[in-house]
Amino acid sequence: MSIRKLSRLLDATISWFNVDGRPTTAWYDYERDRDAALRRLIQETTPVTVANLPTNATAGDRAFASNGRKPSEGAGAGTGVPVYFDGTAWRSPAGTTVAA
Repeated sequence: MSIRKLSRLLDATISWFNVDGRPTTAWYDYERDRDAALRRLIQETTPVTVANLPTNATAGDRAFASNGRKPSEGAGAGTGVPVYFDGTAWRSPAGTTVAA
């Protein structure tokens, strides 16, 4: 997110400000995209249970499964794990499908 946005901000071919020094539409579009990305990041890291992980996720989405299991935890005893969506399933850092 940040590297792509920063490279766009440094792009000399984009007119960020007009001759009066006021922001152009390109600047406002950049700000809107950045704000949307930040809101999405905050939303993705809000703890949710495994059962409530989004079903309309896009590959690369992240979340925190509050009752997800680490490899050493038994069924129903998950203490939470960060998870990512690989396009097919929500996966734990171990690469396994997350379970409660």
